[in-house]
Amino acid sequence: MKKLVTAFAACALAGLVNAQVESVNIVGYKTESFATPRGQPMQFVKVGGGTTYITDILDMDTVAPFEDVLQIYDPYVGFVDYMWDGESWIDTFTDEPVNIEIVPGNAFLVVASGDWIFSGEVASTTTYDHPIEPNIPSFVGNAFPADTTVANFDWSEIAPFEDLIQLYDPYVGFVDYMWDGESWVDTFTDEPLPSTTALNDGFLIVTGLSSITQSLVLP
Repeated sequence: MKKLVTAFAACALAGLVNAQVESVNIVGYKTESFATPRGQPMQFVKVGGGTTYITDILDMDTVAPFEDVLQIYDPYVGFVDYMWDGESWIDTFTDEPVNIEIVPGNAFLVVASGDWIFSGEVASTTTYDHPIEPNIPSFVGNAFPADTTVANFDWSEIAPFEDLIQLYDPYVGFVDYMWDGESWVDTFTDEPLPSTTALNDGFLIVTGLSSITQSLVLP
């Protein structure tokens, strides 16, 4: 079974999270700006652990009712829209209220009129095993509140000319990149993706993986 291992720069954590240490968990918050639609990986769980819903880690006062939209990827139908009505998230197709459970490392597309504030505990202070469906497109991202780039990932077990990532561009949609054994290559231009490319907004990934293991080195 293939594994995808990531290692994140430790110094970025202190700058992004206003945190204090509680037990072995880091507790803090992060403000995210959505000037254009972008992906937002889930990087916190609720304080104390247990099942976490997005309302546990997102300050709902920063979400504009009937205006801001959260889009969750379904590999069979595409992105499904959810809108905050002031009391609950509503499926915009069925008008049914939903509880949106979150998993650190999973990413959502966000269309928002202002900044959103997330807070809670970091999922792990050492490593985090993020399960994904094998051979099914998954929208994933950084499970920790720290900057990361293409160079922060170990892609050595990715299958050349088989596995695919798609980076979201708000102006053109998702752009395909295929691993050639040394780098991710734009399938349209054949240009390699620079190792400095940020992956903070999440990416669609199609592989035979059953999990992504992420490692965070503390300051």
